[in-house]
Amino acid sequence: MAIRVSLKPVVTEKSMSLAHNGFYTFEIPKQVNKLSVAKAVAEAYKVEVLDVNITKRPSKIKRRGRLIGKTKTQVKAVVKLRKGQSIPGFELTSPDADVKEDKAKDEKADKKDKDK
Repeated sequence: MAIRVSLKPVVTEKSMSLAHNGFYTFEIPKQVNKLSVAKAVAEAYKVEVLDVNITKRPSKIKRRGRLIGKTKTQVKAVVKLRKGQSIPGFELTSPDADVKEDKAKDEKADKKDKDK
């Protein structure tokens, strides 16, 4: 039985900093193994996968008043690509560039206020 691999990109501060170094993080189904993740990423994004690490976060019991429930089990795959390759959507702009743009906008706004 073939398991369909659905790759959901994980976009957090940590995963974006890893993406800058060539490591991309995806949320995957529980039953998937490393080989099928590597194959799915290679086919979906047309890249060469060098390594795959899988982490499993077990579900936790949570209470809300008298009701007891469980959080879902989360499985993540961290995929390493060949140097020079990247996956679209994981591009990280440097924080310095954002700060420079904000300063430029503030200066333009100040000039407009002074003219009025």
